[in-house]
Amino acid sequence: MIMLMLVIDIYIIMYFPTIYQTLSNTKYTILLLLIPSIYGLFTWTYGFLQLNNDMLQFCNPPVALPPKVSRFWSLSNVIFNTITLLLFVILMIIFHLQGKRQKKNTTKLMNRLKVSVIIFTLSWYMCTLGVDIITALDLDEELFGFLQANMIFFALLCYTQPFYVVLWRSVEYRDAFFELWSCFEFCKRARSKKVSATIAIGYTSTGFTR
Repeated sequence: MIMLMLVIDIYIIMYFPTIYQTLSNTKYTILLLLIPSIYGLFTWTYGFLQLNNDMLQFCNPPVALPPKVSRFWSLSNVIFNTITLLLFVILMIIFHLQGKRQKKNTTKLMNRLKVSVIIFTLSWYMCTLGVDIITALDLDEELFGFLQANMIFFALLCYTQPFYVVLWRSVEYRDAFFELWSCFEFCKRARSKKVSATIAIGYTSTGFTR
């Protein structure tokens, strides 16, 4: 559901920019995290109330939850992820149409959205969809547990997206990342090196070299 909130955040930037001006960062973050927090708390409470003494072959979210809760979790995640995917596609169509008039300004954003959609579809979406399909099938209990547990492989692929977007492809995201974690010495040094390099390049390009 966090991915859904991130996509909604992009729509807010595009169509409701005044929200950024009227709300503080803290209030805005709390607002975006409110629905995922309620969903997570409900799922946790539901799972706690349905606890049993069944032996677990693997311990990850789909398998560790009781059967009824696991079914609810997988089906609700498929619904949320399908909505997220549709919003991603709509965004790509919007930027593609705008790109015909402002190609230079939208090409980079289009490429990042394409990568995000591909990684999201082949990772987290495939994980939740696979879990839901396996849950819906009437399989042998041992095979069911094995297949469902190994769907986590696709979820692990999802963790490569922040690295690709934040630390590799996007200078803006990378700078924001280091600024966010500048309280740590390593990130502070990395950010200061970046600023120094930028200043040096600026001096060189304007002819103020020694």
